Amino acid sequence: MSAFIQQLPALTGVVIGALGSYRAVARGERVRFRREREARWEERRLAVYTDYARALKKSVTLTYRVAPSLATTRIRLL
Repeated sequence: MSAFIQQLPALTGVVIGALGSYRAVARGERVRFRREREARWEERRLAVYTDYARALKKSVTLTYRVAPSLATTRIRLL
């Protein structure tokens, strides 16, 4: 029994070291996952903003093309 008691501090150190190592790796993975998730959201956000800007530009262009014909129609009616 005394041999086990003599080795107990070393075994405790190994267990504590393993737990510390696990926590460090788990935290690193969590941080990496969050960073990658943010990057994916940035890409999606950029794509959505680009699509929105393209649709808005089309709408404004169409409005500018239609507006002169509406103005001439209104003048003719008066």
